[in-house]
Amino acid sequence: MQNWRNPWWIALSSVFPIGALLALAGQIFYIIEPLLSPVQKNTWYALGGGLGMLCLGQLAYFLYLRWHHKNSSLGYTLLISMLYGAWLYSYVASAENLMPIDTPTWMVPNDAFLYPFGLIMPTLAFSLYSLIGYWTNFEKNPNPWTNLAGAVSIPVAIYLAVNLIFINRDFYFFRYFEHLGVVVLVGFTILFLFLLGRSAFILAHRNSLSWDRWQILIKGLLGIVFPIWGLMLNNGDINRHIDNIFGDFSGPWFYGLAIVNGVLFCLPNYPQPWYRLALFIARSLCFPFILYFGLVFLPFLPMALPAILFLGAGFLMLTPVVLIILQASTWFDDFTYLRPIFTFPRVLGMGMASWLVLPAFLYFNCLQDRNALHQALDYVYAPNLSTTQKIQISNKRLSRVFTTIRLNKKRGSWEPGSTTMPYLSHFYNSIVLDNLTISDRKLDKLEAIFLGEALEYFPEAIQRHSVPKITSAIVDSKWNEIDQSWLSTVALEIENPSETLSEYRSIFELPDGALIQNYYLYIGKEKVNGELAEKKTATWIYEQIVNNSRRDPGLLTYLDARTLSLRVYPFLAKEVRKTGFTVIHKEAFHLHLDREHELILGDIAKNSTMTSPIILDQGKLAYIPAAVEEKLPVVNLPPHYHFIVDCSAQSAKKINALIAKIELLIRSRKYALETLHFHLTNHRVVTLSDNTNWQAAIRKHAKQGGFFAERAFEQILYQYATKPLQHYPVMVLVGGESLPIMPGFAPHLAHTVYNGMRYYNLGDNFLGTTGFLDRFERIEISQDPIQARAYPNAQKPIAYLSSSSLIHLPGYQPSTDLKKGSWESAALLQAEWQYQQMHPELGDKAWLSLIKKSFKTGLLTPETAYLVLENEAQRRMLRVKQQQALQGKKALDVGEDPVKMSEPGFWLLLVLLLLAIGFQKNAFQLVKKL
Repeated sequence: MQNWRNPWWIALSSVFPIGALLALAGQIFYIIEPLLSPVQKNTWYALGGGLGMLCLGQLAYFLYLRWHHKNSSLGYTLLISMLYGAWLYSYVASAENLMPIDTPTWMVPNDAFLYPFGLIMPTLAFSLYSLIGYWTNFEKNPNPWTNLAGAVSIPVAIYLAVNLIFINRDFYFFRYFEHLGVVVLVGFTILFLFLLGRSAFILAHRNSLSWDRWQILIKGLLGIVFPIWGLMLNNGDINRHIDNIFGDFSGPWFYGLAIVNGVLFCLPNYPQPWYRLALFIARSLCFPFILYFGLVFLPFLPMALPAILFLGAGFLMLTPVVLIILQASTWFDDFTYLRPIFTFPRVLGMGMASWLVLPAFLYFNCLQDRNALHQALDYVYAPNLSTTQKIQISNKRLSRVFTTIRLNKKRGSWEPGSTTMPYLSHFYNSIVLDNLTISDRKLDKLEAIFLGEALEYFPEAIQRHSVPKITSAIVDSKWNEIDQSWLSTVALEIENPSETLSEYRSIFELPDGALIQNYYLYIGKEKVNGELAEKKTATWIYEQIVNNSRRDPGLLTYLDARTLSLRVYPFLAKEVRKTGFTVIHKEAFHLHLDREHELILGDIAKNSTMTSPIILDQGKLAYIPAAVEEKLPVVNLPPHYHFIVDCSAQSAKKINALIAKIELLIRSRKYALETLHFHLTNHRVVTLSDNTNWQAAIRKHAKQGGFFAERAFEQILYQYATKPLQHYPVMVLVGGESLPIMPGFAPHLAHTVYNGMRYYNLGDNFLGTTGFLDRFERIEISQDPIQARAYPNAQKPIAYLSSSSLIHLPGYQPSTDLKKGSWESAALLQAEWQYQQMHPELGDKAWLSLIKKSFKTGLLTPETAYLVLENEAQRRMLRVKQQQALQGKKALDVGEDPVKMSEPGFWLLLVLLLLAIGFQKNAFQLVKKL
């Protein structure tokens, strides 16, 4: 009868939750500490120190009880209730001193204010339960109905008292209600919960004639009617103005489990062993369900009385907590009955195993979703381009995974109208997404590829011309005799000529063998060097600052193999700001900025002195200087035509028209059959090996999924990048009604293949060409051969040089010996990234290796970014997010698309806490007007 005195309850209800609260608070404090004033820091130290001492004291008391084989005492329960109550009071009273009012919302979780309530409430709830146990003497035959009547009378009495005050219009009383009302409300709430809990406790631990008479009705109300009513009310089925106020519980399995659990709870306990065993196992199966809802509503337990007074449905909030007490008692009754019949270990084992069925089902379901998602992400973002991959995932499962991810993406598990499920959504995201996310753009792309959903193609935003303009560009190039390379610093002055707040955005290109080694931005009069960070994380931090904080970040990243993006924000009206970067390079070259500034980095005349290939890393890599390339033998390469044919689900009705367009083009241009290649493209790409009856093959090919043209481009370019083929590619896109799924910028390897940056689009009555980064224009396909440089000779070429100066020699493997400030290390690092582009199947391990080498050398790669930040809090947030990103999968995203800053909303718990006061204030104003 006194299980609550077991010291393990101290660990479960207090030590573990408070330890978690300290960890969460510590992480928040670590990030925002640089923004805090001395007064605010002292508030954190006082609250954190007090909470830490309470936790350590309880841990010590727990260890003492375990060592001496003792149980907890009444004095401990009273003391801990008062101490945690006092701490919560201090926390609420000090809330305005916890952080500056202008703390960026993206640095702190939306529901951070609720953490103490949610994690301290188990301690207070168990303390109240213990007090009920201590102060309930069954030898005196306590009456549960008297306690229940007392609990019900409290909200009735408060309601009548409030209405009496309004009738008398005692305005003098209202002056003190705001201060006195909180104390009275808290006191009555504790008394209400005590009486209600004591009533449930007596019913759960004592059999009586009155309980036997009414138990079916009471169990039916508590076990079936109230849970279903609560679900319908929360989901907006009863009142459309209330929608998912505590989370999204609209799934049919919530209703089904609620009904099954209620029926099992109501079934009589007949003294028949096998019947009771089956009932015991079934009840054990459902107990985690009611325990989950108890955890969901536990933080809101103190708000039950205000909810009863002003929302009329507060009793529904108490139902899960009361059911936990009653069903736990029923479970122990079943266990006690079965223990002597089937032996203690068997009964306990069956009960615990049954308890784990639902959690295990959820866990393994999450694992299956994780595997399905990872297969889809690997197929799209880490493919083996040398083979035609098949993906063995049902579209039904993928559709469910994508839908679940979208529903879980709304921030904050406690927001009214949220599509998340408290705890379960976080559990799902932690397993399936590694606590990261997938952007809407990426989800749209995945749904278009695998499910054939319509996708309106639009490339990533590239702003080539911004309002701020470069007014001064100065280059300082220095030759390193030891390393035989240039180190060039580009210093820019940028002015905003407009009267509005603006952002500078520009793109520029660097040749092979030229990498960014440093980036800086002046913030005020201080020159701040950039932080080299993982690209996704740095971009997310920059976007959050620009859209929410409006501070002073600068961002330098790669868009593709050659193209870089420079962004600086903000520019005030007529403001001039200074920024710049340092490039390490072997040869001098022309750098074009904003199409108006052409800079020369290094001495062009010195390029002619490099008369032989530069062999690096013990013969694994060759860098071909421009002077050497001019002397290589010239080879004529004829064109081969690669038709990328739409075989998506939406192309089925238009397939004959597509074939007719191809036939007309081939017939009118008189293309030789051996120069034609057909790539049948839906969610995968199948290249025909025999062209003799290509029309029938296209008609016969399965029409499913989306038009994944990006994969076709990648596979074509891979063939030319890895082998010195005796022709060059002319890629022709043949689409139906569905828009092709295209790369955001240039596809992988496009820079390494002649004509790789351009493709043709076969329309109904025209043939147009476009670059992946250029505008569309109508143009004829050239049928003339092109001249290419063969390395090392024309007889046995290793590669044909296009725009690439780095050549992977036979036996190439990424180098592990990289040094900071070395041009050779820069060339090896760039070659490693290019190698990963040819072999994306190397996956996350290779990605992490490249990032670590980028950090070690200080060199910018397409997987990293230089980011200038204004304060230490932003830098700490960057480090926290970066660690999270590097522990997850490369294809996952750090955060969602930037959210515009909005005024902070009311926390749900705070609304409920102050509901009575707000009601009285509004009513008082109304009465005054009358």
